[in-house]
Amino acid sequence: MSDRYSALTTAATVLTTELNSLTNGSLCAVSATQSNDAATTERFPKCMAEIYLAAQGTNRAAGAYVALYFVPTIDTTNFGDTTDETAENYFVASASLDDASLAARRVVLHDIKMPPSDFKVALRNGTGQTFAASGNTVKISTYTRENV
Repeated sequence: MSDRYSALTTAATVLTTELNSLTNGSLCAVSATQSNDAATTERFPKCMAEIYLAAQGTNRAAGAYVALYFVPTIDTTNFGDTTDETAENYFVASASLDDASLAARRVVLHDIKMPPSDFKVALRNGTGQTFAASGNTVKISTYTRENV
């Protein structure tokens, strides 16, 4: 038997207004709870993430990046803390962005490990500039391996 990836699930928008005017170096407010353990159709081990940044008002700095975090729960009630110091415990991926540009950018990341529980999503702005006041999004689409 060989294996292959399953079809991607429909992309779910997990962050929108939390990203509006997010200042450089800041972590956005966490998303609503994302379910990954409640139904037999869930429990996905991997996902892809699409991060879309609307055009910024000022050029990004050298070394510009965004960092993605999945904050898990063990009991569907208590999620990990996300202060600046503790957020790094939940880091799952980052994306580099071009500097000296303010153009809108879309980055798609793959092979992101998901927690085997419900979780919340957060994003850190490391672009050197404040995000646009609207139009920024993070979407995730899950997948698994299947035997064929």
